[in-house]
Amino acid sequence: MNGDYWHVNPDFYDVKGNDNNKKPLSNQQKEIVNSNHEVKRNSELESYGYRVIVLWENDIYKDLDKIMNNTMSLLKSQ
Repeated sequence: MNGDYWHVNPDFYDVKGNDNNKKPLSNQQKEIVNSNHEVKRNSELESYGYRVIVLWENDIYKDLDKIMNNTMSLLKSQ
């Protein structure tokens, strides 16, 4: 699960710096985005044959049943 703050959920945070309707990034979040840590980690996992499914904290709180059903469908389709 990706936490909305620490993994910088683009649904809430202005990752590209051009959307006044979203929250601005803190300095810590800017460092996270600039490091491309998530992209690098996911790419490495995929290079070993893993399928990466990103689950956002907000989505889980909003509708856990829907998230679980979607995740199970994705896993079954492999």
